[in-house]
Amino acid sequence: MWNRPLLILAAKFLLALRVLGQVSAPDPLQEVRGEVLELTDSTFDAAIAKYDHILVDFYAPWCGHCKQLSPELDAAAWTLEKNTPSIVLAKINAEKYTGLASKYKVSAYPALRFFINGFPTDYNGPRKAASLVLHLQKLAGPDVTVLKTNSELEEFILTSGNSFPVFIGFGVQISMILELAQQYKNKAWFVVMESFSVKAMVDYNFDRHPAIVVLHQESGEQEAFYGPFEGNDLAQFVRQNFLPLVTSLTFDNLKLFKEDGRPIALAILKDTLLDQSASIIKEMKAAAPANRAFVFAYVDAVKWPEFVESFHTRGSTFPRFVIWNGDSDYFVTTTPLAFTGEQSGLYMTEVLQEYNEGKAIRHKIKGPSLMGFVTSNLGLTVAYALILIVVTVVFFQNHSVSNTDKGKHELTMTEDKKDELSSNDSSKATDSGMSSGDLTSSVDTEES
Repeated sequence: MWNRPLLILAAKFLLALRVLGQVSAPDPLQEVRGEVLELTDSTFDAAIAKYDHILVDFYAPWCGHCKQLSPELDAAAWTLEKNTPSIVLAKINAEKYTGLASKYKVSAYPALRFFINGFPTDYNGPRKAASLVLHLQKLAGPDVTVLKTNSELEEFILTSGNSFPVFIGFGVQISMILELAQQYKNKAWFVVMESFSVKAMVDYNFDRHPAIVVLHQESGEQEAFYGPFEGNDLAQFVRQNFLPLVTSLTFDNLKLFKEDGRPIALAILKDTLLDQSASIIKEMKAAAPANRAFVFAYVDAVKWPEFVESFHTRGSTFPRFVIWNGDSDYFVTTTPLAFTGEQSGLYMTEVLQEYNEGKAIRHKIKGPSLMGFVTSNLGLTVAYALILIVVTVVFFQNHSVSNTDKGKHELTMTEDKKDELSSNDSSKATDSGMSSGDLTSSVDTEES
C-alpha cells in the first residue's frame, strides 16, 4: 500500500519542478548579445515586431552556401550588437517553415530579408562579415546624411568602406536628391554638405556649385555633375555611376551590370596582371567618358575561365573585345585592326561605331544565357539533386537487374542440378540391373 503523505509530497515536488522549468526556460526573443537568433513560425512575427532593424536569413539545412554564410553572420552579429541603431541578425529554416518562406517569396537559398520597422526589403549586398556590417549600417542609416565640415566628410568617407559609390552634394538642397536617395538606398551613399571650403573644391575636383560629385573609393574615380537638377538628367547621372567608368567584371557584380541595362563594352584579357592588360585598361578609361551609353568592363580569363569560354574563346588568342548585351548576344567587329598595344584604342572605337550603326557581327553565346551565372543556389542545388536522383535510380535499376539475372542463373543451376541428380540416379539403377520401371515398382512395393 502506497504511503499517502509521501505521494502528496512527491506530487508537490514534481509541480515545483514544472513551475521552476517554466520560469527558467529561455526566452527565444531575449535581449540579443552578439548572437544570431534562431526563429520559428511561433516567434517570427514577434521578432519582427520587437526589433526595428532585423536581417533574417532564410536557409535550408542542406545548402552549402547557407553553411558558408552562417559563420559570417555569427561574426557580424558581435559588431552589430553595438551599432546605433541596433541591428539584429536572425535565421529560420525555410524548408521546415514553408509558410513563412512562401509569404516572403523565398525561391533560393540562402535568401536574406532586411526588415526596417516591420517592412521587408531584399538584401542583395555583400555576405562577408566586414562588408555585410557596413552594408547593413548603410541600410539602417538615414537616406541622406547631412555633414557640416570637411573633417566630417573625410571621416564619413573613411568609415563608409568601398562597397558603394558616394554621391556628395555641394550647395545642393536635400530635397533635390531625397527621392533618388530613397530609391537607390541599396546601391549608394548620399551626402549633402551644409558648408564647404575651397579645399573641398580642390580635393573633389569641382569648380562651381551647386554640384554633385560621385566618388568611387576603390578605383579613386570621381566625376562632377552640375545640373540640371530637375527632370531625368540627375537620375541618369546617378544610375550611370553606380559602377566606375571601367571596372572588373566578376561573379559578385555581374547582377549590377545586368540591372544597369546598358550594353557592356567588354575586354577579355588573358591575365590582368600582364603589362599588356594594364595598357588596354588605360585605353578603356580614356574611351569611357565619351561613350557613356556603354558600360566598360574587363574580365580575367585566368580567374573566370568558364565565363570567358561562353564567348567561344577556346583556342582563341587574347585579348579580345566584344559588345555584350548582358544576355545571350554579343557583337564583334569586321575591322582588321589588332586589339593590342597602341591600336587597342582605335580598335575599340571601330567596334563601338559599328555597333551603333548596326554593322557589328552578332553571335550567340555558348550554352544558355550568361545570367545562368547568377541563377539561384537553389536552382544549382536542384540540378545537383536531380543528377543524384537519376544516378541513384540507375544504380538500383542495375542492381535489381543484376540480382534478377543472378536469381535466374541460380534457378537455372538448380534445375540443371536436379537433372544431373536424376540422370545419376537412373544411371545407378541401370548399373544395378534395374530399369526405371523396376525402381518405381520397388518403391511402390516398399510403400505398400
